[in-house]
Amino acid sequence: MRAGGGTRTHTPQRTQAPKACASTIPPLRRRNGQEFRGERYCSIRRGFVLCLMLIAGPQALAQPVGHWTFEAPPDHLSDETWLENARLGALQLSGCSAALVSADGLAVTSATCVRASVARIMGDSVAAAGYYAESVDREVSLAPLTARQAVSMVDITGQNESDFMEDYTLEYHIMARDDSTRFWIYGFRPHRDIRLVLLPSTAASEFGQEKGVFPRHSVNFALIRVYAQDGTPYVTENYYAWSDRSPMAGESLFATDIPRYIPGLSASTVEVYTYNGTVSPPYTTLFGLYDLHFSHGAQGAWGLPSRWLSQQDMLELESPLNFAMTGVCPQLGAAVYSQDLEVRGIAFDEVYSQGETRCVAMAAAGVLAVVKGIYNGDRIAQELEFQQIDDSNR
Repeated sequence: MRAGGGTRTHTPQRTQAPKACASTIPPLRRRNGQEFRGERYCSIRRGFVLCLMLIAGPQALAQPVGHWTFEAPPDHLSDETWLENARLGALQLSGCSAALVSADGLAVTSATCVRASVARIMGDSVAAAGYYAESVDREVSLAPLTARQAVSMVDITGQNESDFMEDYTLEYHIMARDDSTRFWIYGFRPHRDIRLVLLPSTAASEFGQEKGVFPRHSVNFALIRVYAQDGTPYVTENYYAWSDRSPMAGESLFATDIPRYIPGLSASTVEVYTYNGTVSPPYTTLFGLYDLHFSHGAQGAWGLPSRWLSQQDMLELESPLNFAMTGVCPQLGAAVYSQDLEVRGIAFDEVYSQGETRCVAMAAAGVLAVVKGIYNGDRIAQELEFQQIDDSNR
């Protein structure tokens, strides 16, 4: 994909930093008898270049089961079109990820990723009670929240990086791997107009306040929309499909995250496992959410808001709510999707059990059930189903 719009005749000034990036990094080293490789990441933003060396190996931070960068994918995920779509559908938020799910800029993330922004803009009471924009013109700006999209990735080995920095609306980041014999430049488009579409209440998204456990019953998701500079919804051809299917035990899922300005690709598996003498379910349901509400006498962290009680009959209670996957979460708010690029869930927490770490996700089918049943959100449900705003809702 081309990095951006029209050609510029101005060549960005070359700084001394790229020379530092080209310095030799030993491709293989040893630490405490273990082999590891060095990776160097360099970031360019409007001519400024920053290099950062990261160490990948047994002493590094834990990563999901199977984790790669897009310029070095595994053999079974080498289709270039698939990789491009997987990369372009992801967004980077501050410390989080999000995923585009419609041609009109609708995106999904974790409620945790946006609640602070909502509190700052709309007040603590709204952030706690939740919000739903019943029409497009009621979607609320979350400025200065910014979402960055990796719109280009080019191998620039042996070439001048300034030749690939034509579009000054992009932020450029250079990555050098292993022995610094190969280099890639990423172009990120910063989207600075992000608006809130739907945020469940704190009581629902932190139901039971059971952080770090599974089975789990949390309605932890948020819907936001990316807007273009002219104030209209951002029109894009790059987004994930939405799935209303329940996750299946043993199903392989993938995720795109952008934790260090450089997009990563990870693979996990929906997991059923033993704990405390029993077996975890493939997923929890809305039935279980209400069962816990009534079993605990609707007290404290187990109490659902009044809206959830008045709208209970509108819900498909068998809908999946949360599920667990092998390995740590790729990033908070990251969409987990099938090989068909259909969103199955949104990562929002981790659980450590039986000596292993697992990622907990909000099921996409549960999101759809809540949108329709709790918020009467037909306009958003239709957009998720048909992946564009219905003309009657514009």
